[in-house]
Amino acid sequence: YKHDKGQQRRRQCISMKVDGTIYPADWDEAGHVTALDLVTNDNQVLRISNSEKLLAYQDATISAEGIVAQQHRAGKSISIKRFSVTQPSPEFSDAY
Repeated sequence: YKHDKGQQRRRQCISMKVDGTIYPADWDEAGHVTALDLVTNDNQVLRISNSEKLLAYQDATISAEGIVAQQHRAGKSISIKRFSVTQPSPEFSDAY
């Protein structure tokens, strides 16, 4: 079996329910958060692919359902379809 370097690898996508805390993962030059990670209760880091919908929930603990995908060399990501806040962020607790 020869591996063709030009061959694209298929991403494995799995529907999952996970619990974890949302943390900022990337910022623009002005210091605005542009990406979020979900750190699960077992310390797995998932990049949230639809972060823009969750920017108001930074540092909140959530229970989420979504599609987890393995990104080539970039770790895992999650596209969150549904979530509920299980513990609000102390800083943003009025937003809930």
